[in-house]
Amino acid sequence: MKNKTVAVMGAGNMGTALAQVIASNGFSVNIWNWEGEQEPLNQITSYQENKKYLKGVKLSKNITAHKELEKAVSGVKIVILALPTFCILENFTRILPFLNKNSIVVDSSKGVCPETFKLIPNLIESNKDFKGKIVTISGPAVAGQMAQNNYTFMNIASNNKKAIEEVCAVLQNEYVKLYPTTDIVGVELGGFTKNVYSIILGVCDGLDLGGNIKAIFVTLALEEMAKLNKVFGGNNESIYGFSGIGDLITTGFSKEGRNRSFGEALGKGLSPNYALKSVGQTVEGISATKALLIIRKEKKIELPLAELVSKCIKTTGKIQQKKLIDGFLKKV
Repeated sequence: MKNKTVAVMGAGNMGTALAQVIASNGFSVNIWNWEGEQEPLNQITSYQENKKYLKGVKLSKNITAHKELEKAVSGVKIVILALPTFCILENFTRILPFLNKNSIVVDSSKGVCPETFKLIPNLIESNKDFKGKIVTISGPAVAGQMAQNNYTFMNIASNNKKAIEEVCAVLQNEYVKLYPTTDIVGVELGGFTKNVYSIILGVCDGLDLGGNIKAIFVTLALEEMAKLNKVFGGNNESIYGFSGIGDLITTGFSKEGRNRSFGEALGKGLSPNYALKSVGQTVEGISATKALLIIRKEKKIELPLAELVSKCIKTTGKIQQKKLIDGFLKKV
């Protein structure tokens, strides 16, 4: 089984980290990135390192960078999606011709497709041409830490037990542990919504508001995550597991968290545009917040904390950010 090849679609932080773990487990990995960003692939080929997204990590020689999608996925059974949500739909459609009934698609991007507002696994399942199996993974996984053998525990969800076993066989090792569940909705929503709520935790850091207020927001965030999960038919055990609270804590408290860093920059007074530039990478929480407010309206549910995040994203200045938070907390 060690000669099996796995394809990773996406050469950002997480895609590269997943490729490194799988390659270190003794498997061959084809890594590909969307045409809008080829620099990581060039760096992997030239330096055996993704200097842009995973600087300082010497990558396994089992990883091969491919610029041609067909070469990356042809004949590969397990395909991992690690792309930003804004390009998931387009690129999954391109991958489809190379998949068959034995294919396993693993969603590590987690979330809602901005074009359809469907959870990514639901989007994949709704395509009549897809006959394979779907697996989703999510949890407290800082890419750099995972790639350097720091203990990483995540949930893995699918309705197909065999598919879970096959993904675990290539990804799991002494340091990376995967905990199975059938709750695809809960695992997806946890990984999606934590990006939104991590922004407000970052704003608290930028304003130096201390632990009390961050604890309040974590508690309120979990309440809204559970409310959303119930509406979508998920199991709230996932929200209070690795893919929910675990991922929220990591993303909302770690210095490496992009959404938290974006929020921190807002809290320090930067405009939204400059805050985004200061992060230098995709901040999924911005588009996730927009999607969440549309879902809130369609599902007719109250998500006041998500609304606060939306206001913070559109606001410039420390004083104004502090006023938003003060006003919100006085009404809770």
